[in-house]
Amino acid sequence: MSPKIKIKIKSKIKIKIKIKIKIKIKIKIKIKIKIKRSQPAAAPTGVATALKNL
Repeated sequence: MSPKIKIKIKSKIKIKIKIKIKIKIKIKIKIKIKIKRSQPAAAPTGVATALKNL
């Protein structure tokens, strides 16, 4: 394995991880919006802490 190939593989892995993180953040935001819409302004603290732990 030449160092150039190793660098290419590493950068590909980094890009994959970044995409995964972006998808996770999008899902979190969607869940937050759903909870806000389905419940009155005063959301229970249990839900808020559950979202923080995601």
